[in-house]
Amino acid sequence: MALIACKECKTQMSDQAKACPKCGAPPPKGMSRATVLFLVCAVLIAFVVMSRNVEAPVAATPIDSSKGQSVAALAASTASIRQGACRTGIEPMKAKYAALLDQKKFWDAKLALEDCPTVLADATLQKMANGAARLQHLATINDTKAIPYERLQALDLLRDVGTPDDVAAVEPLRVKLQALQEKFAATEAKKADAADRARRRKEGVHIGMSQDDVLKSSWGRPRSVNRTTYSFGTREQWVYDGGYLYFEDRILKTIQN
Repeated sequence: MALIACKECKTQMSDQAKACPKCGAPPPKGMSRATVLFLVCAVLIAFVVMSRNVEAPVAATPIDSSKGQSVAALAASTASIRQGACRTGIEPMKAKYAALLDQKKFWDAKLALEDCPTVLADATLQKMANGAARLQHLATINDTKAIPYERLQALDLLRDVGTPDDVAAVEPLRVKLQALQEKFAATEAKKADAADRARRRKEGVHIGMSQDDVLKSSWGRPRSVNRTTYSFGTREQWVYDGGYLYFEDRILKTIQN
């Protein structure tokens, strides 16, 4: 048995009394077990949901300075290996360089030194490489069989590796080479146009076209027309330079190139 307060007059009374001994009011009803159980479950569910929604703090990832150091160390190691390879192989490279120069294979001679002039920061090797490039540019400039554009390009590149006397000697050729390049470009454009017209002539007509459509195509108007009339209709042969078209009743039936 326990004491409870009357809901009306607040007098202490037994929880088992049927009415308040002072005012006669019925005792307050307590919560049922089902209600208590429901409330307990609700509190537990709310607690679980809240605990799941709270994100655990993310630990800060420490900056690994060793990674940057590793990259730098790797680069330094690679450079060291390349320098060692250049020092070891430079004599055979020089021998190959000299042999190629004797054969007037100037550009191949430059390539024979690979990247060792830069890797070793060797002024002598760089001078050798520039010397081979200089000879190659001079040879290209004076090669009348070379494309004018290549000769003009070599003339410009010579300024980086040639002497002032070299540049002065070949600079007067620039105007002539520019004129040759313009002529060469015009010739190439004509060749391309002729090839394009030949392609369009081949692809410009197809079986089943009408004569009007053929006239509007790349074939255009024929040089001459041979016409024969039969009992079943009319057959025409259109003659072009390098080709023939055959029509029956104004419809293209045969193409002969």
